[in-house]
Amino acid sequence: MRAPPVILFSGIKRSGKDTAATLLALELERLCFGLRTDIKGFATPLKELINRVFPFLPYNALHGSDSEKEAHLSWQESSFSGVEFRQELTGLLQEPGLRVDMICKAFEERVMAMRAVARIEGDRLICPGCSGRKLAQQIGTEIFRNMIDDNFWVNLAIAEIADQAHLPFPTTSIFTDARFPQEIETGVFATAPLIFVKGRGGTGDSHSSEAMVSDPGFPDRVLARPHGYVVDNSGTLDDLRAQMKTIAQKLTEQA
Repeated sequence: MRAPPVILFSGIKRSGKDTAATLLALELERLCFGLRTDIKGFATPLKELINRVFPFLPYNALHGSDSEKEAHLSWQESSFSGVEFRQELTGLLQEPGLRVDMICKAFEERVMAMRAVARIEGDRLICPGCSGRKLAQQIGTEIFRNMIDDNFWVNLAIAEIADQAHLPFPTTSIFTDARFPQEIETGVFATAPLIFVKGRGGTGDSHSSEAMVSDPGFPDRVLARPHGYVVDNSGTLDDLRAQMKTIAQKLTEQA
């Protein structure tokens, strides 16, 4: 049996996408001899960049549980500068010049705004209203997508998938955070299986990254795709596991 090279998960935040993706990956590896699954997100490079640029940021603020991602940021004060961000940005864009200057200025303004509302508790700054999730939204969308390229993170993902095609073993990339139209309609993602997880989550987030997946009509769009599935995660973990087993079986039969 073979598995598709790319699979997408979508849904509102806290719907259980990561859990469902992990269960699906285990079942695909059981069904397909030698398969390696790679669970990731369009936001993975963004989170890695933020961790390098913000050395004070707790790792779990971006990579931890939902409660850790939503928690108020807290860090030991340090003499932060935009030097690290400029170096990262120049490497990603592979260009110096005025555009880098403009983006760095916008980035530093956001950092200053975050610090402006912070309060001091002992040797730490507490930033109410700003979480790791919100920081990633602001940098990933307001800066990279809006100021550089709407497809910035999608293009990075497509390049990574192309590199994986040369590996000596079969690999399936499972993206757990398809939230924008470009992430389900561009290149290889346009024909990839798309799994929408519903039944949990939802905290009234008005950010643009939640707009598509919060649309009541979006599940119907998913089912209209040749390989679209809607998963109900309102039950138990065993219920979710059973649904993932069924989908894994269908995906390997169709691949």
